[in-house]
Amino acid sequence: RDKAQVRVWRRPGRAVDRATAEHLFEVINAREAVLRRLIRRCAYLKYVEARLGDRTLYADEILRDGFCLNMIDTPLCPLKVVTNLQEAVWDADIVINGLPSTETREVFGEIGRYWKERINPPIIISLAKGIEASLDPMPRIITPTQMIANATGVPLENILYLGGPNIASEIYNKEYANARICGSEKWRKPLSKFLRQPHFIVWDNSDLITHEVMGGLKNIYAIGAGKFPFALNHCLILLSMPHIISFS
Repeated sequence: RDKAQVRVWRRPGRAVDRATAEHLFEVINAREAVLRRLIRRCAYLKYVEARLGDRTLYADEILRDGFCLNMIDTPLCPLKVVTNLQEAVWDADIVINGLPSTETREVFGEIGRYWKERINPPIIISLAKGIEASLDPMPRIITPTQMIANATGVPLENILYLGGPNIASEIYNKEYANARICGSEKWRKPLSKFLRQPHFIVWDNSDLITHEVMGGLKNIYAIGAGKFPFALNHCLILLSMPHIISFS
């Protein structure tokens, strides 16, 4: 913690609904360490008021206290959260893109304006899955790392993709997981060693684009599997393998 400063950018204004606030209050009271931490920070009262319906909580506000709206049942450590995008990224050495692919181009277009005068481009690690289609000058797909490079002018050598069959709460709770970081050898080798933990194994690979596309396809098949009875899942998986191979 003494060697690194982590800033999390979150858009302001997203309200936490009453049902989620009530559930969050139960989560807080079920964990003594979390309860004591909030009391020490003089932050507990606002969760009582939200539980009673007397106050509206906001996503960026609770994230500062260590609660992510997408994983309420897994309290995190308190985080430095900023709602100003320029403050979050202007002097960052490493930027991690956790945006949906549909928003990556727009947000990094804005970030690119803040980086125009930077001498040394940052390293960008993208977690986004998904593609855009383009017809100019020929039909092709554009992946999130390519969107970032086009929007910011950061060389593709400095942009990597990190992905794997993981769930964020499981990694935080130190359940076994593995992932691949893909991109140029200059950065993927040291970053894979830096990110590797006893419970989180990170491999490295040079094939950036294929891993991005396969990561998105994997999610499509997973959603499909969730809509079929268990007995049919093996058929879906069997049919999806040739599809993945044909893309790769």
